Amino acid sequence: MFEKIKKANLDFFTDIFGEPIKIDENLNVKYFNAERAKNREDYKNFFIGFLQHFDDKSACICVAPDLLDFAVDFVKRFTDALSSDTAIKYLREYLGENKIKGTNMTLFNSSKICYGLDEANKNKLNLSKKQDTSRFLDKKDFETYDFDFRNMLGWEYYPNFSYSTIIDNKIISCASSSHTNISDNVIEISVITNENYRNKGYSVSNVVTLAEYVLNMNLYKEVRYITDFDNTASRKAAVSAGLMEVGTEIFFAGK
Repeated sequence: MFEKIKKANLDFFTDIFGEPIKIDENLNVKYFNAERAKNREDYKNFFIGFLQHFDDKSACICVAPDLLDFAVDFVKRFTDALSSDTAIKYLREYLGENKIKGTNMTLFNSSKICYGLDEANKNKLNLSKKQDTSRFLDKKDFETYDFDFRNMLGWEYYPNFSYSTIIDNKIISCASSSHTNISDNVIEISVITNENYRNKGYSVSNVVTLAEYVLNMNLYKEVRYITDFDNTASRKAAVSAGLMEVGTEIFFAGK
């Protein structure tokens, strides 16, 4: 049953949290121990770190040991809708009542949606969205020319490689491989466009061109595009580019 969960997804969790602490043989779920993550500054007072729900109905959950039974029950309750509004409300109310109440902590929650493509479905890419302005740039290009990169886009680091749009020697839009990727075979795409140049198709063009570049590499590759549920513009860009919804990520922590 668990072979449905892609190796790349498991590698991502294993790198952060170590080996699974329990496998529920009746559900498409693997559970990971959150204790290892508590040493990280951003995971203080850690409850349920990630709940990742994939398109094949499988899921990976990172959970503090004292919440393992709750997590198993949660998955059984909401097997077909782990990221539904009802499920998120249930998580928030339970953690708020049982872990936050009576402390000086607040409950932090982030919900994201993941789009992606692999070699098998790269024909889904909307190549009609490509513009002639999309230009390949690697890290060395940025280090040499800069293109007013930080001022225009605000990123603190140069990407390893990207497709970008340059106007008047200023970089106004960039779709790049993220600073760290999910695994060797999974490239996460980040995209940003200067606010003065939006709604002109630059973001979508750069996403399509970068995804095409990655998927045409000799080695087997996948692209992932992760964005907040409430970031309507970013979600529209992913869909317009032809990327498919492949999963959701939910993060809960006490801070």
